[in-house]
Amino acid sequence: MGVKYILNVLTLCLPLFLVFPIIRQNRILEEHRRLNDELLKETAQIVSRVELLEEARFIAGDFFESLRINSSLEADPSPDGFWIESIERLENRMEKEVLRLDQRLSSLGETCHAEPESSGLFEEKYEEALAFFAEGSYREALDIFSVAIRDNPGNEEVLYYYLASLYYSDPLKRSHYALLKEKLSRFEGNYSRSAHMVLAEVYLAEEDIISAKEVYKEILGLDRDNPRALRSLGLIEYQTGNIAGAIDSFKPYLEYHPDDFEIIFSYGLALKQLGNYREALEQFYLSLQADAPFGNVDVMIRETLELIKEGCYE
Repeated sequence: MGVKYILNVLTLCLPLFLVFPIIRQNRILEEHRRLNDELLKETAQIVSRVELLEEARFIAGDFFESLRINSSLEADPSPDGFWIESIERLENRMEKEVLRLDQRLSSLGETCHAEPESSGLFEEKYEEALAFFAEGSYREALDIFSVAIRDNPGNEEVLYYYLASLYYSDPLKRSHYALLKEKLSRFEGNYSRSAHMVLAEVYLAEEDIISAKEVYKEILGLDRDNPRALRSLGLIEYQTGNIAGAIDSFKPYLEYHPDDFEIIFSYGLALKQLGNYREALEQFYLSLQADAPFGNVDVMIRETLELIKEGCYE
């Protein structure tokens, strides 16, 4: 009777023993998510303060110059002293805020090549996060990677996926950009190219075309056939008027992705602008195979045929 009673109790309690680790893990995830949100919020506040202080410093400087130009105030030295002192105070505040920002950024740890310390149930969670990332569910992936980066702050793989998820989950959230640029630019290991691809996208989101181009060129300097870098650099070169540079990127890219009809059409436009009408016409015809042809391809075909008929091609 006693043995049977004990077996019944164990049978009833067994599901609880299985559920408790999951409940505990979920509580840990919630706590880390809360801490991560607090860190991001504080970082955003610091960045905002720095921007406001910088703006105030420029306003103070401009007003100070106007006082110097105003001849009616030249005899009174007090405005000069007041505004110089004000500008100095603003600059000191800015230095302190930037220092605080650096301290918050460094809390995520430096990148290195340590192995993840996750095991058991969390290994399953980590694999789940990778699956979320692969399918584009970046918010769900970020929830798990936020925990992983706190448990493994020196792991390059975890840091990459955390930062990439942070960006892709909300690419227009500018308060993340300072953190992303500071961390992504430091990658030197196996995830360096992937990290720099995200870094280039951050620069593009800021409309910093020059910095984005430099990053793409750095990637191609290490991996000259990197398709994503070739595609992105080609589009930037075309949009900024460097047609020859665009062709230099589009041509090798299409060797890897011959069915990218957007780039095929853009490649045709670039060739047409340089007077390579026959080659451009070939690209326009290829782009017609797309389910929804890009741009005014029918107009481009007619124009190019007319130019060929007129004998204007080289």
